[in-house]
Amino acid sequence: MIKYMKLRLDKYSQGTSGRHETFFPRYGWLTKGYVKCAESPHVFNDNDAIEQLGVGKNMVRSIRFWCLLLGLLEEPSKDSDLGKGALSPGALGIRLIGQFLPVENRVNTETGWDPYLEDISSLWLLHWQIFRQPFNAVSWPLAFNFCSLQSFSQQELGASIIDIAGDDARLAAISPRSYEKDAACIIHMYTQSAKIGNEIRCPFNALGLIKSTPENSHFCFDVGKKNTLPPLIFLAACFSYAESLESSTQTLSLNQIVYGADSPGIAFKMTETECGRLLEQAVNTFGDVRFVEFAGTRQLHFDGKPLMLYWACLEQYYKEQR
Repeated sequence: MIKYMKLRLDKYSQGTSGRHETFFPRYGWLTKGYVKCAESPHVFNDNDAIEQLGVGKNMVRSIRFWCLLLGLLEEPSKDSDLGKGALSPGALGIRLIGQFLPVENRVNTETGWDPYLEDISSLWLLHWQIFRQPFNAVSWPLAFNFCSLQSFSQQELGASIIDIAGDDARLAAISPRSYEKDAACIIHMYTQSAKIGNEIRCPFNALGLIKSTPENSHFCFDVGKKNTLPPLIFLAACFSYAESLESSTQTLSLNQIVYGADSPGIAFKMTETECGRLLEQAVNTFGDVRFVEFAGTRQLHFDGKPLMLYWACLEQYYKEQR
């Protein structure tokens, strides 16, 4: 059993605990962080970063962390001339928020799919990025994949993550206090409830991935139907998941999609029935993909490279929203 758990954790061993400075993403942070950094790649290290971003020092670091984690910004390539400490627009940030215009030194938000993240589907898409390598907030996949508690307090979720991480030497070397802070952030980030005692709301509360239980200060993952998750966004996550697998597969079983490590079913906390329902809807509107039953197993078949299909699927969804 120990060897099996070790194998399951191998993919996370290079991951890090969240460097969010105990802050969850707040309204306006992600767009502001992306735009300011596109215009000034060293903004997070500038002496006047507090003035440029309009937040405190720890919040500056937190905005940087979230923009990187959610794929809006990225570390520049080694041959870049931007210099140490600079960040540049990521592929998702360019598409979602807008292209940077060097001549005018500004971001053209008119080119973005959803520059101010007003469509809740964009929050689902950003949440999905947390479950992609390099796992720079490793507590999230550890909790979503492996926490078996039916309900939990903040302290109990932290203890569960610490216990899970203990089966991998590198993860076990991370400070328990870091995992405890991550547990608090996870609960505050996804719980749509007044019981968490925090007046400042997080945009990701709307996803409803965690809910309060009747027991005081206890919560649980809300597994089931996700009414705000569009079929095409779910299908795009399936393509992204396929791209992350080592084999160059063009087939995913429904079982993989629902129960595989860091799969859409795990990340979005969905049942097999609900995953199947969304796939049935999605394949009716997106070409080159089929959801069929073969030898008693329901499977998603697709033609082409998963990463290309991922972007095409997202492009179609946001085009339909205009």
